[in-house]
Amino acid sequence: MVKGWTPISVTNDLATDLESIWKEDNKKPRNQKFSPWLNNILLEYVEYHEQLKEYGPFLEYNGTSENTVHLYDHRVHKSIDVHINGKKKKLECMADETDCCVHIGFCFAIPEVYKVLIEAGFKEPKS
Repeated sequence: MVKGWTPISVTNDLATDLESIWKEDNKKPRNQKFSPWLNNILLEYVEYHEQLKEYGPFLEYNGTSENTVHLYDHRVHKSIDVHINGKKKKLECMADETDCCVHIGFCFAIPEVYKVLIEAGFKEPKS
């Protein structure tokens, strides 16, 4: 065992999937080995959850229906709907009447919303 590192176990299928993603990751340095790459991915995940705990506790995801994401804002004590505009390919907050607010930002942090966006025709931006 290398000092400062702890071995972890994952299923063979997950390891294969992760290695495929690592090999296809064009943003990583060419000489970066798998373990440091995976460490960076996990670090990003931990940071994401820390930020969500710090900034997200007042927002709650309540699901989606058709072209709407349903949230609850505990600061203002009311339900907030975010419209998925498939034609313009953007989210629109019905409460703030904008496409750039904390509710929109929170929606982009919800994995289930990505599925709905893809179904609505949104594409991943090309780098």
